[in-house]
Order: sequence, then C-alpha cells, then structure tokens
Amino acid sequence: MKICNLILLLIILTFAGCEIFVIGHKIEVLPTVNLTQESALGAVYLFKAELDSNNIPAASQILAHKDGSMMSAIERYENYFTVARLKRMLYMRQVTAVEVDTLQSRKFLCNIEYDYMKLVGYQTAQIADRWYITEYSPMDVIIEPLDYSKFQTKTK
Repeated sequence: MKICNLILLLIILTFAGCEIFVIGHKIEVLPTVNLTQESALGAVYLFKAELDSNNIPAASQILAHKDGSMMSAIERYENYFTVARLKRMLYMRQVTAVEVDTLQSRKFLCNIEYDYMKLVGYQTAQIADRWYITEYSPMDVIIEPLDYSKFQTKTK
C-alpha cells in the first residue's frame, strides 16, 4: 500500500514539475512602468499623466531642447498652448501599443499608440541622470492601402 502511494506521489510530482499537461492558460503579466524620470518610457508616461490631470505647467517641466539643454521658464510658458493642444488630443486615452527604439546611448525614440487611433512619437534624452522629452510629434496611424488589383473582375 505504501509503495502504491509512493509511486502515485512520484507520478504527480513528475507531471507537476515538467508541466506536460497544463490546464487553462497562463495569465500574461504586462510590465509596469514607473511614472518617474528615471527611464525614457517613464518620462513619457509621466508626461501623459500630467496632461490627464490637467497640469500643463508640470508637464512642461519634462520638456527640454533638442540639443539637450533645459528650457527656461519663459520658453515653457510659450509652449503652454502647444502642450495644451496635445492634451486635448490625448485626454483620457489609453495606451494600446508602445515601441521604443534606441537612437544613441542617451537618446530614445518612443512611439506610443493611444486607443488604436492616435500615434505620437516622443524623442527623449537623458540630461543629468533624468529623462526629458526633447521632441514630440502627433502622427496619424498609417493604414496600408488596399491592393485593388486582387479584387478586379474581368470586364467584356
């Protein structure tokens, strides 16, 4: 009797250990992004969070010049309406896709898709151990045109 229990226990441990049979499916855990300027993607998410909370002056603090220098207070004030325009375009939209590309060791390009409709490209740069957005450009989602030659019918 003890031998049968031992054999049964070994069989159960063998199947559980190597997962030959999987019941159900594994839950995919999405990576979390911290809303800090410690990473390029974190700076973009922090910028979006500030826009969603209608805090345009704080969102402007995350912006910098293309050459890597910080913006002055007057330049951030002059950018207020362009940042407010971006806020109106992206307000309360969910992130549906993220693509990050390395341009240089301290520069990244983040393409973020919102609600499967809006695509915004952010160029980020690391300045003094913090990440800043140096350039952003709203783009339209490009849909490949259909090749109608496949669907043409013969005419007489």
